[in-house]
Amino acid sequence: WGEDGPTRMHPEHLLFSGRYFVILSFPDREPAMAWFETEMTKRLEPLAPHDWSALQPLVKQVFAEYTKQDAAAGLKLLKDHADEIRDYGFGQYLQGELALMAKDWDLAETSYGRAIELNDSGGDPLPNPPTILWASVDGLAMALLSDGKVDDAAKAFERAVALSGRMGDDAQTGKCLYNYACSLSRAGRFEDSLAALTESIQLAPEHKALAAKDSDFAKARARP
Repeated sequence: WGEDGPTRMHPEHLLFSGRYFVILSFPDREPAMAWFETEMTKRLEPLAPHDWSALQPLVKQVFAEYTKQDAAAGLKLLKDHADEIRDYGFGQYLQGELALMAKDWDLAETSYGRAIELNDSGGDPLPNPPTILWASVDGLAMALLSDGKVDDAAKAFERAVALSGRMGDDAQTGKCLYNYACSLSRAGRFEDSLAALTESIQLAPEHKALAAKDSDFAKARARP
């Protein structure tokens, strides 16, 4: 590079977008250069970190309604700003939490799913990793289980268990394992359910008595 940018000897063009740095190297005055630069810029723009500071007043209002256990009021606030929070991972997570509280399983599944999608794609990573991601995956699993989608719930709980293990909270992991065992039992995967339940009881012995009365294990208990 020269003092003013690319030179004949070093024709590289540098693109910056958030945490991404791309070097485009073409022969000097290559006609395709402009096209590649435009296309690469388009692809990088969605990956750049978002500034959600303008939505912080909304988040505070929603949190206030969540604290009061007023799911309907919180959901209305978010619905009124649906377009603004569409690509806001944390906003989608909050909507999932409120929908779960309201027992709106479809909305909970959609909202948690969107939060997870945005995180996993890099479109808008969830804050405080892996805590909020775990809460989103666990919430999705609970919504799926409540909606009777036991196979999908089991897959989600499996990931929630793995994320919880990374957080080092044995009580939380024990609870995740218990819920995972419930979903596996309802899916008819009794051996897998027993394995998960055994791990759960090792971390939280009180789950043994709980499982003895839990209807999710009724078919498993009835087996010879």
